Amino acid sequence: ENAEEGGDPVVIIFKAGDDVRQDCLTLQLIRLMDEMWREADKDLAMEPYRCVSTGPMTGMLQVVLNAVTTKVIHTRAGTGKLLGKAMGSFNKNCFVDWIKENNPRDSAAKAAGDLFLRSCAGYCVATYVLGIGDRHSDNIMVTQQGRYFHIDFGHFLGYIKYQPVAGVAWKRETTPFVFTPAMAEVFHATSKVTGRHEMDRFGRTAGEAFNVVRGHMHLLVSLFLLMIPADMPELQRAQDINYVVASLYPKMTPPDAFSLFGELINKCLHDKWKSVDDVLHAWKHSK
Repeated sequence: ENAEEGGDPVVIIFKAGDDVRQDCLTLQLIRLMDEMWREADKDLAMEPYRCVSTGPMTGMLQVVLNAVTTKVIHTRAGTGKLLGKAMGSFNKNCFVDWIKENNPRDSAAKAAGDLFLRSCAGYCVATYVLGIGDRHSDNIMVTQQGRYFHIDFGHFLGYIKYQPVAGVAWKRETTPFVFTPAMAEVFHATSKVTGRHEMDRFGRTAGEAFNVVRGHMHLLVSLFLLMIPADMPELQRAQDINYVVASLYPKMTPPDAFSLFGELINKCLHDKWKSVDDVLHAWKHSK
């Protein structure tokens, strides 16, 4: 029950058998980035839900209400059974249809499109800088209002997870962050309502957000260094933090870093493996 009168109910998950300290640290850093952006007059609509470690392998996590995983959105856009449903990740209108279904009026759809754009930009930057791995479609969610966010941060600092396919281990992450044609299609659909080039606005928003974080690189590094004694599985020594420094390109000028992030967006947009990975994940977990 929410202690704030009139507030929404607080729903939590109690986890046993998982070390949630890494989740706690990642969410705290995302919360910090959100504060950096707000100080720079940028609201990227982040969703750093609450997480508390209560013991060596136990913890509590806040549930974000009225949200579904992108796997659910993908399979709703598919047809038939099992593999047909899983193929919904190739339906470029899957996110557009989800937003329209939950926001049928033009004004609501416009607001949802804006929320989707800002939150996508924020999470693209945050997950890239922190090197978040294991980004399958059950670890990314969208609210009915259009807010896009990531969950389950069991891998960070560039630790890549491999997916077994036909007896061969494939890298799950082949791009610096998750940005697919279906996500970009939301911006194209919103452009028809706003009359603006929303894809350009997304690139500009993400590039500016990236430069804001770059200006606070030493703070991020210091916070990671302070957490080394916690002995987390993927944060054992100072060298592990080199990933964050490298991802921020400290010697680059702001204009060059802005252009670089635009190139990363294009790389993600033209990568085909992410959609294949989403199909394989949905097929495997729908059996």
